[in-house]
Amino acid sequence: MPYITPEPDPLIIDDSLDRKLTPEEQAALNKRMHSPAYHQAVAEAEREFARQFPEYASPKK
Repeated sequence: MPYITPEPDPLIIDDSLDRKLTPEEQAALNKRMHSPAYHQAVAEAEREFARQFPEYASPKK
């Protein structure tokens, strides 16, 4: 199966450009960062990372 390059995410800014987000870009990023889907995806990624690399996972307190 050939590797398919994903379309670039317009909200990921190349740091080498050294520019600030426009108000519209910042609003779109804030909306995504505070969405339940984002928090669910982060939690799933953290669980998967802890499963694959238990030596790096922070201990439960």
